[in-house]
Amino acid sequence: MIAIIGYGNHVKNTIVPALVRANINIRYILVRDMNLSSKLGTINFTNSIDHILNDTEVTHVYIATPLSTHYHFCKLALLAKKNVLCEKPIAALLHQTEELFAIAQASNVLLDEMLMFSFHKQFKTLQKVMTRSKLGKLLRLTTCFQVPHLQRENIRYDKNKGGGALFDIGFYPIAASLLLLKNCKFSSGKVFSQKSYDVDLTGAALFYSNEGACGIASWGLGAIYKNYIKLEYSDAEIIVNRAFSKPFNLETEIEINHLDGSAERILIKPNDHFAQQFSFFLSKSEYSSERQTTVINRISVMAQLITTLNCVELE
Repeated sequence: MIAIIGYGNHVKNTIVPALVRANINIRYILVRDMNLSSKLGTINFTNSIDHILNDTEVTHVYIATPLSTHYHFCKLALLAKKNVLCEKPIAALLHQTEELFAIAQASNVLLDEMLMFSFHKQFKTLQKVMTRSKLGKLLRLTTCFQVPHLQRENIRYDKNKGGGALFDIGFYPIAASLLLLKNCKFSSGKVFSQKSYDVDLTGAALFYSNEGACGIASWGLGAIYKNYIKLEYSDAEIIVNRAFSKPFNLETEIEINHLDGSAERILIKPNDHFAQQFSFFLSKSEYSSERQTTVINRISVMAQLITTLNCVELE
């Protein structure tokens, strides 16, 4: 069975409903304040981490607390030989991430990172479309995810809790670049803030592949909403809107425009990507070197980017 550590709005509004739709039973939800709720259907709320760690029926743990606590809770769960799925990123520091995977390997349990968009049929279809020879040579991959400013008390603006656009929003276009570009390598990048904020707000990263394609990932907090993947080939282009964030009941599409002027639209039926990832997670119960490599590659890029933080004064 699965236990959840953390009970913020994301868990209440998105994760618990997704687990219910997937008929996945939740053993416990760890909360700070037991007055919030004592029971949700058959789910037990607890304010003791020991209830989760010592319960042999809990085999899998999902961690959805602020980034600043991920390392602590991941380590406790892994040492208790629980399989762990953690909200992104697993930790803010590369050496912490490497330590957690070493524990996962020693305990032979799975440690993985929430990457729901990669489980959506839209993304999987995109990966299949990219294998078509008639597209020509891949020249450029552009990924972008940015959202307008949120209320100032939002956790994303809290430096002490691991807030900032890079780890929360930039994670997605960076992850997509690493997944879609063959033999992808990070070249350079930059993240920016503003004088009135304690966290980074915008950024961009440049990638390249040995096959001669480049990738441009950009993200932002406090900008017009954008959420897309675009691939430019010598003979076509592929456009994927609502690439990263979307409700489970949204119909999406993949747009393909060819050099000869013809166009193709591939309609993607609604797909419950959160439920898909949790079902996958619960089907696994051993250490994965493949997952370690994927996660370490992502945090390595973000660790380099966060050192480039520059604060600018807007007029």
